[in-house]
Parts: sequence; C-alpha cells; structure tokens
Amino acid sequence: MCGIFGFVTTGNRSLDDVDLDAAVRALRHRGPDDAGVWRHRAPDLQVGLAMTRLAVVDLSPAGRQPMTSDDGNVTLVYNGEVYDVGPLRREIESAGHRFRGRSDTEVILRGYEAWGSAVVHRLRGMFAFAVWDARRRTLFLARDRLGVKPLYLSHGPGWLAFSSEVRALVHARVVGASVRPEGLQTYLAFGSVAEPYTIFFHVEPHPPAHFSEWSGGNLVTRRYWDLPLPDLAPVSSADAAERVGAALREAVAVRLEADVPLGLFLSGGVDSTALLAAAHRARPGSIRTITLSFAERQWDEGPLAAETSRSFGAHHQDVRLGPDEALRLVPQALAAQDQPSLDGPNTFLVSRAARTAGLTVALSGVGGDELFVGYRRFADFERLLRLPGRTLPLARLLSERLAAAAGAAAAPWLLRKVLWVGTALHDPRLLYAGLRSVFLPDRVEELMTPGSVRLPLFPPADVSPAGWAAVGGPHPADPVRLFTDLELSNYLRNTLLRDTDVMSMAHGLEVREPLLDHRLVETVLPLPASLKRDGRRKKPLLVDASADSAVRAAARRPKRGFELPFDRWLRAELRPMAEANIEAAVRHSDGLLEPAVVRSVWRAWLDRNPTIRWFHPHALSNLGAWWTALRTAP
Repeated sequence: MCGIFGFVTTGNRSLDDVDLDAAVRALRHRGPDDAGVWRHRAPDLQVGLAMTRLAVVDLSPAGRQPMTSDDGNVTLVYNGEVYDVGPLRREIESAGHRFRGRSDTEVILRGYEAWGSAVVHRLRGMFAFAVWDARRRTLFLARDRLGVKPLYLSHGPGWLAFSSEVRALVHARVVGASVRPEGLQTYLAFGSVAEPYTIFFHVEPHPPAHFSEWSGGNLVTRRYWDLPLPDLAPVSSADAAERVGAALREAVAVRLEADVPLGLFLSGGVDSTALLAAAHRARPGSIRTITLSFAERQWDEGPLAAETSRSFGAHHQDVRLGPDEALRLVPQALAAQDQPSLDGPNTFLVSRAARTAGLTVALSGVGGDELFVGYRRFADFERLLRLPGRTLPLARLLSERLAAAAGAAAAPWLLRKVLWVGTALHDPRLLYAGLRSVFLPDRVEELMTPGSVRLPLFPPADVSPAGWAAVGGPHPADPVRLFTDLELSNYLRNTLLRDTDVMSMAHGLEVREPLLDHRLVETVLPLPASLKRDGRRKKPLLVDASADSAVRAAARRPKRGFELPFDRWLRAELRPMAEANIEAAVRHSDGLLEPAVVRSVWRAWLDRNPTIRWFHPHALSNLGAWWTALRTAP
C-alpha cells in the first residue's frame, strides 16, 4: 500500500513547475516506511514519478518504488495489493522474465513487460498504478474494478499529472485550490463528493475498471471490466450457496498473506463474522481480531465481538475508547480528509484502534451490505418503484400545495424527504438520489449562490449501456439488482471506499475488503433477488454460503450501526469547533455558499427546528474543517 504521484509533459509545462518533494510530503502518511522519486528529462519530454511506501509483502529493498525494469524501459509506481500472485509469477517466469524479489509490485512490472495493457485482466485485488513505457513514450494508468483504490488525474495541453489524493496535486502546485461547484453540490446532496467530479477544478477521478494511455499529449481511456449481467437461468438456493461459499472462502484465503501483522475488524455482525468463519477455515487458530469498544453501552459491540472471537479460537484484542478520547480525536479525523466527507471520523477511529493493537493490515466487511442486500433501503426502493401510477401525481400535488402555502420549508425534514421522493418515482436514479440525500435539492439550491448549482440530481450508474438496459429503465424487472448497481457505483465508492482508504492510510494501515473480490462479485451479482432477500432473515445468501452457526446467530441479532453521538456532541463539547468550522466554510467557499443560509442551518438546529437534523450542520462543519486543514497544511 502506498501513495503515488506523477507528472509527464511534452514541454507546455516544465517538470520544474511541479514540486515532487511536496507531493511526497503530502502523501507520507500513506507510506511511512519508504519514499522515492524518479525523474527523466529529454529535450522534448519530461517525466517525474514519486511514491511513499507502506511495506506489506517483501519488506526488503527489492520491493522499493519507483521500480524500473532491468533494461530501464519500464518504470512503475503502484498503490494497492494484488493477491494470489503465485500462478501469475510462474507464468511470467515461463515467458523468460526474471524476478529480483517477492513483491506484488514486481509482478505488475514484469506482467506489463510480458503482456502490456492486458496485464489488468489478470490482476486480482485492489490497485491504482502508473507505468512509464520509455519505448512507446507512453504513460499507462489503471484502477481496480470497483474503485477500492483512488486515482486522480489533472491534465492540459501537452501534460498530465496523477495522484492518490487530490490535495497532493494542490501541494505540488499542479492545480490551485479552487472549488468546483459540481463537487460542492454533490457533497451537500450526498455527504461526499460524487464521481465523476472532485472538490477541485481541473482534477478528475480516473474511472474504476478502466485503463488509460497518455502519449504525445493525448489521453485515451478504455473499460476493461463491467458488472456482470443478471443470469436468467434457474438456480436453487443450495447451489447458489455452494457457489458463493466457495468464492467467499477463496476471497478471504488469498487476503491472509502478509509479511507484517494482519488481523480482522470484528463487530459481531453478519459480515465480519462471515469473514472470520472463512479465515478460520483457511488458518485455524491463527487469526487475530480487533474491536473498538466504547463506554456507552448502546453502541458498544465489545462483549459480543469477544464472544464471537472466542468461539473460533481467535486471538482477540479489544481497544477501549472513552468519550473524552473520542472527542479529542474528532478534530484530527476531520483534518485527515482528502475531500470533505460526512462519515469519515468513524473509519478514522476504527483504523487508529487497529494500529494501536499493532496491526499493519486489517480485513474489513466493507461492501457486505451493498452486495448481499443488507440495507432497509433495498426494500424501500423496490416498494416505491412498484407503487401504482397515481401515487406520483398525488405526491406532486402535495408538494405543490405545501410550497404554495409557504409550508414546504417548515415541514419536518422526514416529511419533506418523503414528499420529494414521491415526486421521483418516474426515474429510479432520481429515486435513489432522494433515498441517499443529505440536503434535499431545494435546500442545496438555497445553500449555494445563484448560478452555482449546475447538475441535475442523477447519480451515475457505472455499468455499460447494455448493462443499464438489462437492469435499469423506468420499470426495472429486478429493482434489488438495480439498487445494488447504484450502491456499488455511488455510495460504496464515493463514501465507504474513499473514507476507508483515506482514514486508514492516515494511520499507515492497509485495509482489505474480501467481500469486494471481483470473482465473488461476479458470482453474487447475477443471482436473482429472491436468494438475497427472503423477508425473514438478514442476508440469507451470505448466511447460507457461510454454513456456520456463529454467522446464523449473528443474523438473528438486531442490526447495529457504528454511529458516534454527534447529535449530543455538537450541542456541547464540539460546539465551539463546529461554529468555527462553519464560519470557515463560509469564508473559504470561493463565493459558492450563501453565508446567511449556511448560518441559518446552524441556528435552526440549535433551536431544534424539525426541518434540520444533526447531520446537516455536521456536514457544513466537516466542510469548513477540510478547508481549514487544506489551507494550513505545511
């Protein structure tokens, strides 16, 4: 796991314009073990590559980056982890290539030498990497299939830069810290900046499941993987459970390899218990588990996790976090944001607990709710899409009457959201946006200055046109599958995976997500919704696939989310910080926010106005904290 950065130019901008050392400093938290810079200068072309390394496999100098081939023609920087590399390594060696060490970095390097761009089809894991190919004078870039690892680009006439984090592009002087209205709008709408935008002008995310080639100032991007289409062939629940169980056990087993301490985040819920059951089968008695526990009983999973761990004979560690320490760490979590996020502090605290316990790698159940239909929203989405056609005109009429009576803004937040969702039943993407919204569209328009709202509220679905035709449309045949696709390409990628990456790397921790193994996804997604949700049990497909009594017991317990008590903290201990952050949001918004409206949200919440929930001022406070941290970074 690493932080990577690079810049290539044909002369329109000079390599001297970009501060590679500043990029390394900005990414150092991602790779505390090593750092390196590589430069190439020619009369008509200049290339600079930089990285910071978190050493996980092959801790020797043979794994250092930037890594260059023996003939000097190929140089690689890489962030991520590729699993099950033994067969790949043997295939590459049989083609005549020799290895210097055991790192997966070198497997990608030699694989590119052997197969060129086709290497991406053979990689299993999470990755974002760049290869400078001197023979072809081409920069090759690739990002993993589901977007687990980030990769950001900035480019102009004759030049291109890339980075693991957007703020490194600012600190290295590639771009200015000018806020992009579309990025701010999506943050206010969803609590995270939605791809294909970022919070800055002139910075864009490289799309997952794609690779790109830059040559002679031209950038060409191609898709190499797509979400699998539904399988209409009949399948029994027993056969499905057997197939998914085999894929799950393999996905976990290949992620247990590391030359540093490795453990598993354990909450006692279905996802983490299923991972522990699979890990126990692969390596009985050798698994370490870690739980972050709290003094507040209502959100403390410590005793339950300890009991679950003991049932598998795992080595368990409970890291206790008191309320005073949690409060002390919240400002650090907000300062660690690469882009503003509503949910980041939770992941920051869990990752810190893992590092405190001595882990360098942790397995996580991220993706389980999205892949195995764990949210109540799945059922809400399906029921709403199946409502009779007269419901839409009725909802529109109610919304119009409320607005005409000047009552819409005063209606309680949940009622306003229900009414707005009722007007979105004609388009599944708009309905999804309503269900996932933080600020509703009318409030976003009020918060932003006139003319700065530029987007309709249609979250993209990262599927090919053929895939969208198969699962989408105004009246989808399988709403559960459609909601899954929207979750994978929106909430999962823009919030969960980004927060997991940024907040874990803030502590130099590598987090692995077995439930997002692409072969497991290819096994689960095509299966019919009836196998994933039966109305009686939670995540029946995952439970049956695990075939374990502890997983069945976890499924019978009420679902518990990890949620810090910001509602209480913002009124008391965190109030001075929140007020300062909200003023910073107004001050640094590049004229995109309406100061009076932003301040009114805070005052309304303090007055317990029912139109405002705690996460509304919290979102604005996080935005201000991010801006402050960006502008005060060394």
